[in-house]
Amino acid sequence: MHQLITGVTQILIFSTDEWFSLLREECFPHANAEGKETSEGVIHLVTNPYWKVLTSWNSLTNFYSLHYAPVTNQTSSSAHSLAKLAVADKVALVTVDYLLRESQFFENLMGDLQGHAYTVDVEDRYSNWILPLGEETFDEYLASRSSRLKNTIKRAEKKLAKMGSLTFEVVNTNANGLSEIIEDYHDVYNKSWKAQEQSERFISRLIELCAARGELCLGFLKLDGRTLATQFWIVSDRTAFIYKLAYDPEYARLSVGSVLTKRLIEHVFDHVDLVDYGIGDEAYKKEWMTERRQYVRVWAANRTTMGGRLISSIWRLRSFLKRMMN
Repeated sequence: MHQLITGVTQILIFSTDEWFSLLREECFPHANAEGKETSEGVIHLVTNPYWKVLTSWNSLTNFYSLHYAPVTNQTSSSAHSLAKLAVADKVALVTVDYLLRESQFFENLMGDLQGHAYTVDVEDRYSNWILPLGEETFDEYLASRSSRLKNTIKRAEKKLAKMGSLTFEVVNTNANGLSEIIEDYHDVYNKSWKAQEQSERFISRLIELCAARGELCLGFLKLDGRTLATQFWIVSDRTAFIYKLAYDPEYARLSVGSVLTKRLIEHVFDHVDLVDYGIGDEAYKKEWMTERRQYVRVWAANRTTMGGRLISSIWRLRSFLKRMMN
């Protein structure tokens, strides 16, 4: 079960039709969601008609998303940009979430919207801690971590080894018994401090999708066969995304989560260019990662529509009141 990372695909999973189909089927079953063909690729959106004068297009994203970009692994027949399509369809408001501020798509989208009579507002949304990997070895990386973290892991591994047979297992492929392995993952997750999973079925299907694509990295730390901690990583386009993590609260004092994180980073270290700790600015992420990035949400009001002009006026008034307050 302890296998090497495959990561055979070169297209980020969050920019594939499989990802958006899964998200639409499990999380947006009743929404008017579809892919719009644009000059950038296929952009997946949800249409919300609030009133006759206010129709919005929103990115097909939610709390399961880590990144948003067009699907580009197919030839688009459209020469039109997203902004042009929205103007033609009289869409008053366009919102795009989970955009990496430094990405090319964000830059292109901003230029597109601002060039087509849109009032644009950019909202800082999520912090993203990452670990770029270069010539450094894993041992050198670990040595550069804080003394507190290193001592915590060393003590935990020593105590656990005295308690029984400590094993580290990783599932990377669509192996026999994957359904039982997924059940084991959910069992630990449901015992943990985490809030109840919004859709276990979504997570189960995502694990299966990652396994089929050769992008699964599902780790388990076990003591005498009992799972103490589990983490669901996705290795896609030379990036290891730390997607979900959980541990049995009975073993929390033994820092089993930290022990598993260390072993999984070591597992992927020579096979990826980047480790991505997902969305959030939690303190524990800074102990493992070295750089921080910003994800944003773009709001764009179409001034060629009545609803867009109304929204744009509200934003200007809000901006004026903020300046007055300051």
